[in-house]
Amino acid sequence: MTKDIGNILQNWPSESDELTARKIVGRDGTELLQLRIDLGVLQMFFDGRPDGEKPFGQPSLLDHLARVTETESPGELTPEMWRDLDREIMQFYHRRRALLILAAHTHAEGNTQQAVDYYQRAARDADHNLRIMDFIKSHSADREYIEGHERYRPFVLMHRTLAEAQTELIHTDADEAIERLKGGVRVIEEMYRQAGAAEMALQDPSILQLRALERQVRKQHNIVQTLQEELDVAIENEEFERAAELRDRLRIKQSAKPRENGT
Repeated sequence: MTKDIGNILQNWPSESDELTARKIVGRDGTELLQLRIDLGVLQMFFDGRPDGEKPFGQPSLLDHLARVTETESPGELTPEMWRDLDREIMQFYHRRRALLILAAHTHAEGNTQQAVDYYQRAARDADHNLRIMDFIKSHSADREYIEGHERYRPFVLMHRTLAEAQTELIHTDADEAIERLKGGVRVIEEMYRQAGAAEMALQDPSILQLRALERQVRKQHNIVQTLQEELDVAIENEEFERAAELRDRLRIKQSAKPRENGT
C-alpha cells in the first residue's frame, strides 16, 4: 500500500481562505473527523482524546495529572508531562475548530440535529482546554508559562460561546442566543478585570467578534430587547406586574426548550 496521500489531497482541495472539515468512516466502521489544512489532513476521533490514546489508562492526560496532583506535590510533574499537556491542548484545539466548521456546514445542509451534536462536542472540547488552563494556573510555578496559556483563554471562551449561541439559533431561540453572546463577553471582561487590565477588553478580538455576531442576530431577528433585557428594565423601573409577567414568559420558554440531545 502506498504511503503517498497525494490522491486524498487532490480529491479534497485546500481552501485558500478557510479550513474545511468532514466526517468519514474508517476501515473498522468507526466515524472519524478530518480537518483539511494547507499541507495535509488531520484525522481525529470524535470522542475521547482526538488521537485515540488513553494516557496512563485515563481518558486524557489532564485526567491523569489531576489524579497525580491529588496525592503528590506539583513538583513531581516533569517537564515532559508539561510538554505532553501542551500537545493535548493542541489536539483538542484542532478538533474544536474542525467540529465548529463541520457543525456550520451540517446546519447549512439542513441536518439541524447533527449540527447541534457537533456544536455541543465543540463546547465540550473548549471546556477541556479551559480546565487544562485552570490546572496550569493552579499547579505550575512558572509565571511566564501560565501567562503564555492565559492569553488564549478569551479565544477558547469565544469558541465555547459561539457553539452555545449557534445551538440556540438552531433551536430558533434568538433571544437566548443573544444572552449567551452577552454572557460570553461578560466572562472575558471579568477575566481582564481580575488581571487588572480592564482596558484591554475594549480591543480584545474575541469580544469584538462576539459583539459583532450579537448585532447581526439582533438585526436578522429584529430584536431590540430580549425578554431578559425587558425584565431587567422592568425591575429597574419598579414595574413589578410587568416584571412578573416577563418572568412567567421566561419560565415557560425555558420549560419548552429542547433537551441537550437536540430533541
